[in-house]
Amino acid sequence: MATPQDPKANDTQVQHHQPQPVLSVRATVPVAELGSAQGDALRALWSSLQRQGVRLAGPPYVRYHTFGQIDTDVEIAHRRPDRAGTK
Repeated sequence: MATPQDPKANDTQVQHHQPQPVLSVRATVPVAELGSAQGDALRALWSSLQRQGVRLAGPPYVRYHTFGQIDTDVEIAHRRPDRAGTK
């Protein structure tokens, strides 16, 4: 039997943040290939950034600009610090 949840546990909050610089790869890919496309994009980002000596801040994230039944417009990104975060 399910137990009732605390109604406050499901509250949604809106937080406002200052703009943050990101590095990203954006592409339209078939939904069936989404997992491999994300992996390929992350490897390309990390490889490029490593060659440039850029240190990243925080985990990568994925943003879906559109999500259709066949294709999706997806952006794979990583937040980066300002110039102070580069070698």
